[in-house]
Parts: sequence; C-alpha cells; structure tokens
Amino acid sequence: MIHYIAYSNLGEFYTLQEVCHMLEMSKDELRKNCEKYNVKPSRNEIGDWGLPCHDLCRLHNYLYKAEKGLTARRDDDPWAWLNC
Repeated sequence: MIHYIAYSNLGEFYTLQEVCHMLEMSKDELRKNCEKYNVKPSRNEIGDWGLPCHDLCRLHNYLYKAEKGLTARRDDDPWAWLNC
C-alpha cells in the first residue's frame, strides 16, 4: 500500500536506500517501478545515487494512481477536447 507523503515536507534529495524505506519496497521493486514510469536516479553533489524531490513525487504519484486503479482521464489532456 502506498502511504501518504507530505510533499511540502520533503528535502531536496533522497538516496535510493531512503526511497526504498519511504515507499516500503525492495531495491529491485524500486528499480522496476523507476523503469516502468521513466524515473531515472541521479547522483547528488557527493556522488550518492538517489532521486531529487521532484522525481520522488512523480514516482509516488504514479504508484498511488496505479494502486487506486486511476487511469488518465480525457480531461487530463488539454488537447483532447479542443476543437479548432
């Protein structure tokens, strides 16, 4: 189950180990989900691999929607209903 994360309280960067702990998943599960949702880990200024806050929020949002069975709605696409 994907737990609530207060995005406003997040720091700038989280190591892969911290992300695994936060999302309660193994490293392999994290790798598969990152590949599935095209979220690429990066290195911080001291060379640790992890996710910047923006990418962590994106991944969490994708996982939350997948768990809840929410799919992209027609009104989520600004071009879907535009008649020019």
